[in-house]
Amino acid sequence: MAIWVDTPVKKRLWRHSLLSSSGNSLGLEELPVRASRLLVVPVAVAVVLVPSAAFAATMFGPNESWTGGPYYGSRATKFADVNGDKKVDAIAINSNGLYVALSDGTRFVGSAVPWSGAFYGSVGTYFADVTGDGKADAIAVNTSGVFVKPSTGTAFGTTAPWTTGPYYGSQDTAIADVDGDGKADAIAVNTAGVFVKRSTGIAFGTTQKWSGPFYGTKATRFADVDGDGKDDAIAVNPGGTTVRLSTGSSYPVNGPTASQVVGGKRLVFASDVNGDGKADAVDFASSPVTVFYSTGTTFDTGHAWTVGPFYGNIVTQCFDVTGDGLADAIAVNTTKITVRRAI
Repeated sequence: MAIWVDTPVKKRLWRHSLLSSSGNSLGLEELPVRASRLLVVPVAVAVVLVPSAAFAATMFGPNESWTGGPYYGSRATKFADVNGDKKVDAIAINSNGLYVALSDGTRFVGSAVPWSGAFYGSVGTYFADVTGDGKADAIAVNTSGVFVKPSTGTAFGTTAPWTTGPYYGSQDTAIADVDGDGKADAIAVNTAGVFVKRSTGIAFGTTQKWSGPFYGTKATRFADVDGDGKDDAIAVNPGGTTVRLSTGSSYPVNGPTASQVVGGKRLVFASDVNGDGKADAVDFASSPVTVFYSTGTTFDTGHAWTVGPFYGNIVTQCFDVTGDGLADAIAVNTTKITVRRAI
């Protein structure tokens, strides 16, 4: 007899490929899906957990207070997984240092813990895993060069220069894993083209030209929209959003323009909100909040993920703070940080 289990499954889904007569697993396979309903099918030599058709998140849940009071930086407030536990943490950048509030999956804790003395860039301050150890590092881009403080999991370590001179773009500067090797690379977007310095794990390498001119007048972003592990180039213009997919060594050609995706400063390209492994576009400027699912080649027509508006007056972002593989909505206000989970 088949048994339905209606308990929501928000974390990883595993399938026992073979069971011995005693019930011990002889094989275990991770399924890259999120399911809210599982069908257990008895067979002669195996028990297979089959996800139902409705496996993706479809909305942001109710408001949750994730801090007991105000938490933001005087210079910037960022989000990244600095301790490598798959849950994105909150980072306050102040003039006197970097402060981290770690996510425990239900709230941000330890907001008074300094992870570094003063460290920020005149061009930009970024947090991404440039060493490839699974923990986001602190990166300061200055007019003199790019400097990195690797994360130890409990603090940011010694500052080291990662370029031998200036490296930043006139249109945009970004840190993203464009070649899919697990180490985030340095990207300079100029009017002449998109240029990349790949991370070696201890420094950024030689400059490579990855494309001719490609940038948006409203925004230029980098995210893995086709789910192949390599971050793609995204240009947001008044007429729509255009993507150039990464080949691992270049951004060769424009994809189709999604004319419906034209959001402004509150348009976020999230890692993945619906559980299909592709980065989606989330427009927090609209009411309700609208999510444009990536199809792998373009963005669809959009879906309402809230009943009304949701945004922060300091920062609005979308990252996986719970560790379930789905990007959640985050609003940073002067009073607290509020999270709405993808469910």
